[in-house]
Amino acid sequence: MIKEYDENRPLYGSRGIDLYLKLIKQRYSYINIDELLDYAEMELYQIEDKGHFFSQRQINRFYEKLVELTGNRKIAREAGRFASSPEAENTIRRSLLALITPVKYYELLSKYAPLITKSSKCQANILSSNKVEIIITPYPGTKEEPFQCENRIGYFEAMSTYYKLKPSEIAHPECLFKGGKECRYIVTWPKSPVTILKTLRNIGVALLCALCVVFLGNILANDTARIPLSEVIPFYAGYITIILTLNLFLNKVETKNLLGTIDSLRDSSDELIEQIDINYENSLLINEIAQTLATQYENEALFDEIIQLLHKRLDYDRILVMLANHDKSKLLYKAGFGYQKDKEQFLQNLSFHLDNPQSRGIFYVSFRDKKPFLLNDIQEVKDDLSNRSLEFALKIGVKSMICCPIIYDEEALGILAVDNIVSKRPLVQRDMNLLMGIALQIGSRLNNIKLESQIRQIQKMEAVGSLAGGVAHDFNNILTTILGYSQMISMKLDSEDPIFKMAESIHHAGLKASALTKQLLIFSRKQLMETKVTNLNIIVEDMSKMLSRLIGEDIQIKTFLSKKIGSIMADASQVGQVLMNLVVNARDAMPHGGNLIIETSDVYIDSKYAQKGKFLKEGHYSMLSVTDTGEGIDPDLRDKIFEPFYTTKEVGKGTGLGLAIVYGIVKQHNGHINLYSELGHGTCFKIYFPIVNEEIEAATIEESLELARGNETILIVDDDDSIRKMIVDTLQPLGYTTLAASCSAEALELSKLSKNKIDMILSDVIMPGMNGPQLIEAIKQDQPDIQVILISGYTDNAITHLGALQNNYTLLNKPLLPTSLAVNIRNILDKRKSI
Repeated sequence: MIKEYDENRPLYGSRGIDLYLKLIKQRYSYINIDELLDYAEMELYQIEDKGHFFSQRQINRFYEKLVELTGNRKIAREAGRFASSPEAENTIRRSLLALITPVKYYELLSKYAPLITKSSKCQANILSSNKVEIIITPYPGTKEEPFQCENRIGYFEAMSTYYKLKPSEIAHPECLFKGGKECRYIVTWPKSPVTILKTLRNIGVALLCALCVVFLGNILANDTARIPLSEVIPFYAGYITIILTLNLFLNKVETKNLLGTIDSLRDSSDELIEQIDINYENSLLINEIAQTLATQYENEALFDEIIQLLHKRLDYDRILVMLANHDKSKLLYKAGFGYQKDKEQFLQNLSFHLDNPQSRGIFYVSFRDKKPFLLNDIQEVKDDLSNRSLEFALKIGVKSMICCPIIYDEEALGILAVDNIVSKRPLVQRDMNLLMGIALQIGSRLNNIKLESQIRQIQKMEAVGSLAGGVAHDFNNILTTILGYSQMISMKLDSEDPIFKMAESIHHAGLKASALTKQLLIFSRKQLMETKVTNLNIIVEDMSKMLSRLIGEDIQIKTFLSKKIGSIMADASQVGQVLMNLVVNARDAMPHGGNLIIETSDVYIDSKYAQKGKFLKEGHYSMLSVTDTGEGIDPDLRDKIFEPFYTTKEVGKGTGLGLAIVYGIVKQHNGHINLYSELGHGTCFKIYFPIVNEEIEAATIEESLELARGNETILIVDDDDSIRKMIVDTLQPLGYTTLAASCSAEALELSKLSKNKIDMILSDVIMPGMNGPQLIEAIKQDQPDIQVILISGYTDNAITHLGALQNNYTLLNKPLLPTSLAVNIRNILDKRKSI
């Protein structure tokens, strides 16, 4: 099956382009190689990778741009001549070529051609000791260009010059680009003087042998035909002397060539040993850096160890690491080695702005373009640098340097720079390649450290949340007794009674404590949410009057509500709490006044942004943003502001729960919160809530309900004695018959022994042994129409899983108030009677 032509199929080895670049650097040094490679869609590391292959399209674009930049339409033939010249070969290859003849070279060329190109087949036919026929046959599905034929001709022409011969003569009887089926080249090169002398010597030896036969015949001949020995011997002696002299000369030439080859091999072995040493040191460096990356969890310790390793293994005089700030507007000093104290202090106080597109500084360009730079003389590029960049380079004494961007997932994070001012060791390409690899590993580790820090932060907040939830649960049990009895006392006394006022004070204090426990439960995400379909515009509008009272007259509040806003499933009171907390924080950040902007809009988070956000899923979101023009938040504090009890306010002016509660509510709504801040300019919080495809529920007006009496039998189950007693004391005066149990087993026994029909069970959710929902299911087997109210100090996912909400049971949160409890009991029992 014939393959279809595909211009993007990789066909040509990187070595060919590498030779072009060597030619450019030697003869066309004014050409911008980066511009050339960008146009050809090639990367430098691809060219340095000997196993990489480029497509026909890339080769064509490379040649097209190269002709444009050089103005030389015969550059392909020139590159071919350069490719087979001694100056283009390394020491090892020169040494190996010196050991073989041109004929043998062409034989090897046809054998190893597939390692260079996959576009065509190369066949070499030996015609004589100085003539070969080369046949290039393209494979199906390939399409070479004429300049590639010219490149081959140039290569064959110059091949003989390697052996110190004149250029070869090339006959091209058949060409692909002139109607032929293949390209056929007849390559003829002149014989070397040594070869000619060897031929003459060999002919001379053959003639000498023939003359010896003649001389022997002369000796055996009769006297009349015999040549006198006095005439023959001088001739033979002279002839033999010429042959021996020629042979001695040839031996000297061959010995000299052999010694030259040995010297080349010695040089190549020295190069190999040096390269082995370098590779060994690099392998140790890579291994040690890998160990450092795996064991360090803090940026500063990570940089310190890597810098020490780079100096130890690569002997760089000075090393510098700079990272971008949070909003990628500046490069800031993070670690350094080898700098004098005054220069290091200078670097610590210096920042490189990244928000100026016109900047020409090396650090900025490397960061922006995500490309490394190698400079061995800063003076060569001083005209390309801005005055500030040149002043900086001269101030810290830069002469030669390498600057590599620290990158992760196509995002620049900072730069790694090295330079030598003492050792004077020139920085080379392999240094830059190695440092670029290390910089990429640093980028990956920095991202992992960030993720690990976020995970630790989440785990810390979850742990504190669990603790807060537990405390709130126990506290709610205590508050149930305090609030219940204080309300009962108030109901039994006249409002003018001094004890009534005392009871009211106790009750109000209990309510404040209840509000605090509610905040703790919100933070711990264990507060039951009363969710319904709403939207952010409704919530903001409902809160607007209250927010206006919260802020001072010197702060101007502006709201921008999107006309088209999606619906969300939310607890409006909790989202209102989020908005209020953020507004209070914004107010405190603007002690001298400013602007406060509240916005709503719908956004779509695509997969790329979702992956970048780490904790946000792809989809449609309704966004609430609160922006102030205050002091901003220090970058070092941004990871801590959501921690509970962390505050930057004065003692007594902040609890440290405000933003922790915001975080808890947002996460409980399956949302996400982002923070943007800049010192001296302000802060913006953006909160994303998932959009739902449901209509907003019509608002219902709650009727004021009064305390109601009854005569039904109610089973009360709670493991807290004080709560059981408070409920009994509340219900019995209202006419209810009560049965009280401290656990599920006792409740089951009471339900079986009770002479009266039990109308309702009032049970705690979480109890030792059998929990509330399980107890209800057991009782419902005998009394399926029994009514249910569940009570709990907090609710978490376990309650939902236990069936409390799926069965539409009424769930009341502690602390319980007698009036609220009586109203809910009466409503449920009356509803049953009306059915």
